Amino acid sequence: MFAKYFDWYYYKNELDSADISETRDVFQARLDALLRNLLRNKIPEEDAYLITAVIGEMGNNCFDHKQGIFKTLSHVRPDLKNHQEALQLAFEKKISGRFPEKRGNGLKFVRQVLNGNPSRGLFVSSGDATSNFGGDHFNPLESMSNTSNGVLAFLRWRIS
Repeated sequence: MFAKYFDWYYYKNELDSADISETRDVFQARLDALLRNLLRNKIPEEDAYLITAVIGEMGNNCFDHKQGIFKTLSHVRPDLKNHQEALQLAFEKKISGRFPEKRGNGLKFVRQVLNGNPSRGLFVSSGDATSNFGGDHFNPLESMSNTSNGVLAFLRWRIS
């Protein structure tokens, strides 16, 4: 199921327009439709809103970090050593690649929603770095060793 997304991320293969959101407007419309669909399908309201908030924050950050988290954050933190350090910093500290804006709490919110919950997990890859958040750790890229620009994220959310 995810093979075409890996191929897009690593090998720059084309995706159908149904698989990508070229603009923030398209992304937002799809996010709104997702929330309606979750609620329509009787997903508990709290879960539906949290899922939508997490995907919204991750999506917005993917638009902001099209070149990857390391390259984006290096503009404001030139002392960053590698992709892994940048990925860790992005989820643990208040920082924004859009200096001088006072932003940077969104990924900390994502981490807070996921951590300590065994039914939620987020896998993130940027450059040659990968990280897991939440209690449901998984690595869909275990056999991949390439690096890529941009950000790839997979969210797992189990509902009882």
